[in-house]
Amino acid sequence: MPTKRALCAAALLPLLYACTLLKPSEEHATLDNSPQELDVPTSVTSVGWDWQPPDKTSITHVSPTQHGVAAMVDDGIVALAGDTGEEHWHYRRPEEPITSAAVTPDGSKVMLSYAGDHTDEEDEDEPPAQNEIVLLDAATGDIINEHTADFAPHSGGGLDGNVHRENGRDPGIITDEARVIQDSDGGEHGDIVAYSLEGGEELWRLSPEVEQGPEHAEPVLSHGFPAQDTLILSLLFTDQEGEGAASPDNPRDYTFALAGVDAETGSDLWQREAFGQSQVDYPITSTTLDHEGHHAFTSVDFTDHEQEWVLNSETGDLATDTDFISGHDGDIIGAVDDQLVTVHEGEDEEEVQYSYEDLSGDTRDLVSVEAPTARRLNETFIVPLADGLAWLDVNQQDDFSWDPAQIVVTDKSNGNTETLDLEGLMVEEDRGHDGTPPHSMFPDPEAMTLAPGSLVVQGERDEDGSPTDTLVGVVP
Repeated sequence: MPTKRALCAAALLPLLYACTLLKPSEEHATLDNSPQELDVPTSVTSVGWDWQPPDKTSITHVSPTQHGVAAMVDDGIVALAGDTGEEHWHYRRPEEPITSAAVTPDGSKVMLSYAGDHTDEEDEDEPPAQNEIVLLDAATGDIINEHTADFAPHSGGGLDGNVHRENGRDPGIITDEARVIQDSDGGEHGDIVAYSLEGGEELWRLSPEVEQGPEHAEPVLSHGFPAQDTLILSLLFTDQEGEGAASPDNPRDYTFALAGVDAETGSDLWQREAFGQSQVDYPITSTTLDHEGHHAFTSVDFTDHEQEWVLNSETGDLATDTDFISGHDGDIIGAVDDQLVTVHEGEDEEEVQYSYEDLSGDTRDLVSVEAPTARRLNETFIVPLADGLAWLDVNQQDDFSWDPAQIVVTDKSNGNTETLDLEGLMVEEDRGHDGTPPHSMFPDPEAMTLAPGSLVVQGERDEDGSPTDTLVGVVP
């Protein structure tokens, strides 16, 4: 059972001095012992549990841990068992919103940040705002460290798609031991720097360079992808001799680089480059890892050509032919157990067909599924599992109307399909837009989280006439 800690309560006036460094409104419950680690499901068969957040809060993000999921709420986090939905521990500061939240890639730690004394409307002439970072053990909820740090403003989705951000300021890429940012000096893009999650001290820094491309190129870090012991950086180098955005009247030179560095030391491991000369438009890049982090799938679209790679994350070696993605028959919707999952038109007009293929292109499993129009027309709200597929039918009736959602599960070994009722859960999202980040090559539904113990679906339920955020765990 969690151990409750009531901090700085009025009944503890003799201890008031010892509590002055703690937040009076802090609510913290921990576990005495680490729970058992759980496996990620290879298939799901039934609804196992549901959970709703504390009163006056909403669910902002869900991330897997080693033991289930971390449910980020407006003012903190609640850790849940993946197989039962039971609360393991929580850390909250009621009425004090978080500015960011993340689980480390290995699922062992949780990072939260709070705004401290700064406001959303800051004077550009003032020093950067300090954020209070709280690092917690993901198993027990114990506090590992607290310190303050500067977060730089960052537009778009941030450097790390697995990090939840609230105020437009980005803590960076979260690895198992560090947060990684690009240093900024006088508005110029500088070194890539790693700061310890446990104390905030600098761990390493590197200065990105390219072998091919403009001599005076300025590197811009767009995204980072932790892949086991390797941190993969997506970098774009732009010719600084010209000015303004690329256009037919103002062509620019770009070099895209995907670089693998040692996540612990920052040492260079490998780098792949693609060069676009005299481009009239900004290149479009996308990168995705498979679920285990073994391979990186990358494409960059220049004005007049495309470059793509499937790389071993550890070595940077090509894992298959470079034209494997664009030359593929069908659309790739995921990668699991070193296999690509691809969707095709079925032989029957009311079917879709899914294939599991190894990286050489050989088909290992092929399954046909009878599917409604919404599934045939949209490669969205689908999570490939090792033993089958889970499709979330949001049950959209028209532009502004939904019925309760349901999960459709297909066994890839025999093609059997089962529909699971989510007991009134509403997922009011457009069936063609599942929240997949723009830089992701495969669908990554925002409402679905594959975690140890369950596939977790996020939506709302009607409670006494009021919509209430709800998580539903679909279990093996």
